[in-house]
Amino acid sequence: MDTTANPISNSVYRERLQQAKRVMEGLTEQQRSNNFDINRFASESEFGVIACIAGHCGLDPWFQAQGFETDIKDSNVNILPEDFFGTMKPFYRSYYQTEHVTVDDAICALDRAIDSLTDVPSISVDPAT
Repeated sequence: MDTTANPISNSVYRERLQQAKRVMEGLTEQQRSNNFDINRFASESEFGVIACIAGHCGLDPWFQAQGFETDIKDSNVNILPEDFFGTMKPFYRSYYQTEHVTVDDAICALDRAIDSLTDVPSISVDPAT
């Protein structure tokens, strides 16, 4: 029986966080003003879809190709952000020290999360040792 651990490496998490930053930086001024809310994964409004970082990512083709998707009807994502991105800090309101979280705040938080990851290889458990 193979019990070798196969954890996701920091480089994978880093790439996912960098892609999340790309998505957030790609929001138009209208989307930044009307379609970002750190407190909800996704919901329909008169302005279109309002979503948090993870919610916007789950609407992006790159993330969908990785298996990370947003379900607007259920106002949810299919994988918890902390499981997919390896951290929860940029994705939840409790991480921020401001009442109103802006897209720029979210981008800064993503930068901090990216910077916190190192390129140290992940450790696998070898059952033979």
